[in-house]
Amino acid sequence: MSIRPISGNSPRTADQRQHERVYGKDRQLSIKSGKKEGKTSNWSQGGFLADGLDEYELNDQVEGTMEGPGQTRQRFAGKVVRVQDDGKRAVQLVSFDSSALLAMQSADDESNS
Repeated sequence: MSIRPISGNSPRTADQRQHERVYGKDRQLSIKSGKKEGKTSNWSQGGFLADGLDEYELNDQVEGTMEGPGQTRQRFAGKVVRVQDDGKRAVQLVSFDSSALLAMQSADDESNS
């Protein structure tokens, strides 16, 4: 699977999604920030939705690490853009190593072969 921008003609444009999301349970990321740990429900090049980050509120800056299945931990910085009723936080990635994202994407491609 590759992550790519969604075209302007997509029905998702109204949702303002710029990047395709990964929803597969076997492709989710482990997130760690300070002593808090969680797991994503979905993620994309632009950010993720995760549990375990309940100490953060709307507009808080988040720094930590993320790890995909079979991958090494990579540092990220982001901003909480939504707090859901179930406690999950939507985090927009502000800083993330693009080589780490490519590694996560290629692992996803291999699992779909």
